Formats: sequence, structure tokens, C-alpha cells
Amino acid sequence: MIFNTFSKNLAFILLVLSSLNAYIQNLEPLKFHHIQDGMSQSSSTVLLEDKYGFIWVGTRNGLNKYDGKDFEIFTKSSDGKTGLSHEYIVELYEDDENLLIGTNQGLNVFNRSLNIVAPFPFKNEGLQIKDHSFQSVKRINGSLWLGTESSGVYKYDENTGNLKHLPVNNNLDIANPRINRIIKIAQLDDNRVLIISSYNIIVTNNDLEILNEVQEIENIISTIVLDDNTLLLGTNNGSLIRLKVSLTSKIEKEKKPVSPGFGIRSLAKNLNNDFWIGTENNGLYIYSNELEFKRHLEYNVSKPSSISGNSIWSLLCTRNGVMWVAPYKSGLNFYDPEYFKFKHINTDPFNSKSLSNKLVNCFIEDPKGNLWIGTDGGGLNS
Repeated sequence: MIFNTFSKNLAFILLVLSSLNAYIQNLEPLKFHHIQDGMSQSSSTVLLEDKYGFIWVGTRNGLNKYDGKDFEIFTKSSDGKTGLSHEYIVELYEDDENLLIGTNQGLNVFNRSLNIVAPFPFKNEGLQIKDHSFQSVKRINGSLWLGTESSGVYKYDENTGNLKHLPVNNNLDIANPRINRIIKIAQLDDNRVLIISSYNIIVTNNDLEILNEVQEIENIISTIVLDDNTLLLGTNNGSLIRLKVSLTSKIEKEKKPVSPGFGIRSLAKNLNNDFWIGTENNGLYIYSNELEFKRHLEYNVSKPSSISGNSIWSLLCTRNGVMWVAPYKSGLNFYDPEYFKFKHINTDPFNSKSLSNKLVNCFIEDPKGNLWIGTDGGGLNS
């Protein structure tokens, strides 16, 4: 009886695995285009599409503005008046007014009318900010909220120069120099703000007073905002955490292992509501909105259209659905779901099924669904 039960269970497991394998094999392969040249540096740290459609690429050595054909590069200047305050870009943030650039040593602003980057003009109390590694930037109710590498969160009033400060600490005995790094600042509503650090999840009011706080034992290294009260977090252990904050500021977490042992460095959501999950050394995962596995993509030296590396440092979905992937030291990749809808058919003297002439004049479909192609000098093809 025990053997029969075991046999039935084994048969069921094998059936499920074979069905999953067949499903994966039947998926249309995703083909990526690669951009290797033209950037200031080959490792992208952060990606952003601005309201004009330009793709901004922050790297470990400068900022790049891509117009679909060429890159314009912004670097550190020697005079300290224009140019980046530091080459290492860690944050890009656009609001209705400006593009703000967080670096490892200072906040910068892009002046669109002059097409220049310059250090952000802090004044009064803003000049007292001690930690200038700005990891997260958010404008909330007219003030700039600035998340730093090790000194918590600052709220800066641009009109008055007034400054408020919230230190972020924890009691974890962990040898991690970035233990208090601010990962994300998100507005929940008009009166509440969510702050995500490496190990803390904090809800505050607009005066930086803590309404609720929980500690996470896994190191949070990436986030994406899903709606006003829901975020998806990626951890250094390879887990996803779906985070929800109630109207009473109660914090709920749902955890799912995705890539055990390989950190989740980047997250994005495509227009089909699938999550793209970039890992450290384990390629790219795609999960459904319900957090069900769909694909696992890895670099393949024999497939030129695969992703160009397995450490995915940043991801971006543009407004028209193009997915940008930035593998470490491997330039940029992009997947355009519209690009490969058309198959290129040309003339080939060694292939009887190719066009008889590459100059095509007309098309027509007959009642049976056959496509007839008229050429210039090559007759009719079907």
C-alpha cells in the first residue's frame, strides 16, 4: 500500500515537471539587442526614462543621456560649478520641475534650458547635511526627502533652507557597512511616507515622526513601487517581499524565494504586469503579477541575442514597453516586443523558397489566404 501511494505521488510529480518543462520550451525566446559602445562606462547603476523620452543611464563613471541613436555624456568638472559632483551615480529622480542626480558625493540637478549638470544649490541648514551619498530622492508636498548611505533621511525645504533629520538605526549584529542605507522613499498618501532601508521598514508622518517600524532580517537591496500602499522588495538572499501598508500604518509582508543565494539587485514591471527580476550572478527571472515563475534567462555565449551578462544591476520598462537590461560591465541590452514581429525575407540564389527579386512592387492575398508578391523583374512569388 505504501509503495502504491509512493508510486502515485511520484507519477504526479513527474507529470507536473514534464508539463512545466513543455510550457517553458514552448515559450517564444526573448531576443535582446546589445549596446556596447558610446557610454562613459560599461556598468550601469541606474536607469530612467524622462518625460521627453530620453533614456538616462547612470554609471560608476558618469551620466549618459541616450536619444535612441547617440549618447551625450556628463562628467565631473574641475571647477565645481558645473558638471557632476562625483562620477558614481546612485539615483536618478524626475519630478515636474527637474531631473535630480544622486551621487556618492553630492546631489546634482540637470538644467534643461542650458543642457548642463550642476551641484544642487543647498542653502542655510541644507549646507549642514553631513552624508552626501544620496541614495534615494523624492519630492513630497513641496519638500525634498533625501535618503543617505549612513545618516538616515533628511527633509529639505527648498524655499527656506530649513532641514529636518531622521536617523535610521537598528540593533542587528551584522558586519555590513551599508546596514543603514536608505533604499527607497515613497509617499503613501498626503500625510504618510514609507522609508525602506537595508533592514528597516518605517512609516512616518510629514514631520518625520515614526508611526510604525518593523525590522527585516534579510538585507533589502532593491525595490519597486506597485501602487500607493504596495511595494515589491528584493533581498540579498534572493527573496522577493511583497509589502503592504494599511491605512492604520500596519505593515504586512509576503515573502517568496526566487534565487536563493543570489541577491536580487534590480526590479521592473513590464506592460503585461510581469515582474523582471535582475540577480547577482544568476541572470534574469520573469514572474507573473501573482509571483508565479515564467522564465529564467541567462547569458549564453552561443546565442548573440541572449542577455550579455548574469549580474543585472538595473532594469527599466519604458512607456512604449521596451525593456532595458543593464548587466555588470556589459553595456546595455534592450528587448522590444514589437521589433521581431516582422520576418525579413530577401532573395537568395541558393534557396528556392526565397524571393525571386528583392525589389517588391505589390502584395495581394487570395481567397485561400495565400500571399502573392509582385517583384520588379523577378515575376510573381507566393
